[in-house]
Amino acid sequence: MNAEIVSSLLTQEVPAGTTETPYAAAVPVDHLDYGYIEKCTDVKYLGKILRVLRSGDEGIYPHLIEFCESRLERLDPRSRALRKDNPPATAACLSGDEWSQITDELKKWERDAKMSETELKQQSLFHDLENDNVPPVRGSSCSITLKQNAVSNGQKKTSQKKVLPRNYIEWDQYDVDRECDKIDGNVTKKDPPAIINSRYLKIRSKMNTTALTEQEKVLVANREKVKGNEAFKANDYEEAVVYYSRSLSVVPTVAGYNNRAQSEINLQHWHNALNDCQKALEMEPGNMKALLRRATVLKQQGNYQMAAEDLRSVLQAEPQNITATKLLVEVDKKLNQCQPEKERKSKKIVIQEVENEQGEDQRGMDSPEDLCVLYSNRAACYLKDGNSSECIQDCTRSLELQPFSLKPLLRRAMAYETMERYRQAYVDYKTVLQIDISVQAAHDSVNRITRLLIEQDGEQWREKLPEIPLVPLSAQQHRREEPPSAEVLQARAEKAKHHAARKAEVCFNSLKQEGNEFVKKGQFQEAVRTYSECLKLKPEECPIYTNRALCFLKLDMFAEAKQDCDSALRLEPANKKAFYRRALAHKGLKDYLACSSDLQEVLQQDPNVAEAEKELEEVTLLLRQSLAQGSPSNPRRTVPITEVEGTEEEDWQAAEPDRTKAAETETEEPSTTSTSTPAPPENQCRGGGGGRGEEEAITINLQPSNSYEFNQSLNAARAQSNLPACAELLSCVPPETLPVYLSNQLDGHTVSFIMQALDTQLLQKDPNLVYQHLTHLHTADRFSVVVMLLEKSERGQMTRLFDRLSAVDSDTFSKNDVQNLANKYI
Repeated sequence: MNAEIVSSLLTQEVPAGTTETPYAAAVPVDHLDYGYIEKCTDVKYLGKILRVLRSGDEGIYPHLIEFCESRLERLDPRSRALRKDNPPATAACLSGDEWSQITDELKKWERDAKMSETELKQQSLFHDLENDNVPPVRGSSCSITLKQNAVSNGQKKTSQKKVLPRNYIEWDQYDVDRECDKIDGNVTKKDPPAIINSRYLKIRSKMNTTALTEQEKVLVANREKVKGNEAFKANDYEEAVVYYSRSLSVVPTVAGYNNRAQSEINLQHWHNALNDCQKALEMEPGNMKALLRRATVLKQQGNYQMAAEDLRSVLQAEPQNITATKLLVEVDKKLNQCQPEKERKSKKIVIQEVENEQGEDQRGMDSPEDLCVLYSNRAACYLKDGNSSECIQDCTRSLELQPFSLKPLLRRAMAYETMERYRQAYVDYKTVLQIDISVQAAHDSVNRITRLLIEQDGEQWREKLPEIPLVPLSAQQHRREEPPSAEVLQARAEKAKHHAARKAEVCFNSLKQEGNEFVKKGQFQEAVRTYSECLKLKPEECPIYTNRALCFLKLDMFAEAKQDCDSALRLEPANKKAFYRRALAHKGLKDYLACSSDLQEVLQQDPNVAEAEKELEEVTLLLRQSLAQGSPSNPRRTVPITEVEGTEEEDWQAAEPDRTKAAETETEEPSTTSTSTPAPPENQCRGGGGGRGEEEAITINLQPSNSYEFNQSLNAARAQSNLPACAELLSCVPPETLPVYLSNQLDGHTVSFIMQALDTQLLQKDPNLVYQHLTHLHTADRFSVVVMLLEKSERGQMTRLFDRLSAVDSDTFSKNDVQNLANKYI
């Protein structure tokens, strides 16, 4: 609304004795209606309607006010018109019990405050200072008594410090020399020794954050981590560990584990530091800081080989890392020093498996089999000691020496499961079962981990598993048995087939249910995708075809809907839903004869289908109109005239004799054409467009009484390209009846023709009428689909019409109103 309209509304005179507001003057009474409010999409105008309803000028309608508020809230939840002024509560607004309860609580609070104030006045605020009256506290009538006490070794001692002189007599007694000696330092003070409190305040390492939101938890964790950083900078590593632990108890992060690991390294708590590095690497594999700090810990623990591996990983990603380079040199030096000693000891050590195994003798350490057994035994010790990470490392080394060894695989799987790394544990257990299917512990663990993975990753848990290695036949112990018989193989195949069919049935039912849920929510595109997946599993399921056809109809994909209905009827030739939905698809494709045939088939099966009967009546009318507009050389044409540029006029000329004949023979509706009952001269118009002679002109009825007469007149004007006749026809038709007259006869060329008439003929004469027609035209059936199919030139013409309309200075509409209306067209 522009400034001129606002000023005109504010200065509008109101008749004496009325309370009409400017908003009520701008809103017609017929707009205060449920139907209008339901269709109105102009948020600003709905705000005006709501203000009028709340003002009570047109009456008090509580339900209508609530309906208008809910409609406005759906369109714009932040609209200023939804705000309400709530007056402050008074005694009249509350019941007697509520008001007495409020007053009692206020009086009690007043009594408690007075008692607290009296107690504070009576007691002394400072008991450790000397009695001296000081000025009273500002705003009170009490003076504070000061006392001064000095405590030394638990005994009271009078301070030697004197109060400064207050008059000349005291200044004469003041010993200046003594005070100067004190300043020069000649007088030694015998102050008591300072007491150093070496006890640290106990800080909890864990925080209870159950009542906090996720965002609040992140803020608290960052705050505790900052405290830990400050303690670390002050070289107080113990306090830093506490604050880092508090931060990690709220939100575990890689940075928190890395920082705490560095603090533990400075405190030489190697085991704790190693655990923190391991957790950081689990959260972010390949983290440079975690690898570097783990290498530092491993070096201190004497595990130089793994320290060297971590350092090489760091240098591979960051070749210029000076710290890693320096540390790797030290680790390599240690490895070279330890190598000869290991070689000397290896000649004297005899390796034997802890558990007795068949065919295993004592061998020297030079054998890979012996090293494999050694690593496997030490992994078993680590596993029982609870050190799962070391167990995994030893099992991995053992498997590198002897791949597909059963015991290292089983022990590594148990260690993975202990560390809750279920995917890796599942892979190792499945590999064990490939080697020996009789290992019951592996079967039990696989079943247990499968349930955990389903809860963790959902139905797609198998896709997130690492690749399970294929065990060669030579390493499979159960393969050494005799091959199964043909009966066993057949039973296994039938079992697998039954399992696959059952799995497909479960998946099909799940997808079907998901598609039905999408349909209920109006998500038809997703429903089509889901139903298509169902048909891949069961291509002979008839209800899926009819359901997908319904989705295609909702998406205006009529050809696809017809194809699905055809497929359903091939499976079930008497399927009523398929016939009805194929009829709707034929209607969308404008094949009215086929649509009528399918609807008659539906009514023949069930005469009580009211929807089919209603559609048949509408399609019959459309079929008559299409046949009336058909060519005389082909009167049995089943498809109406297609909307191709440059063909409508010729088809109309060819159809004129049949139309005239039909008008002369029509007896049921004598008023449908202008030839059967001639209208007065002022209500008729002769078109002369298109270069025709006067004898070929068609009479146009400018005052139609129903939809059929209006469409006949509009088609006649469009066939002759008679824009003045169309403009005069629109001038005689009320704007609110235009969508009703057009109904489902609306197409792209009709919209374009009406826009031309409004732009070139009516805009200069009556812009208000043009605005009213545009306000109602977009509510016609199929309007949104028709606008989507307009060509670029037609859209440009529509844009020019709204540009010219927005430039008009009118009291009925503003430029902003035109812009909001244009958004529904362009």
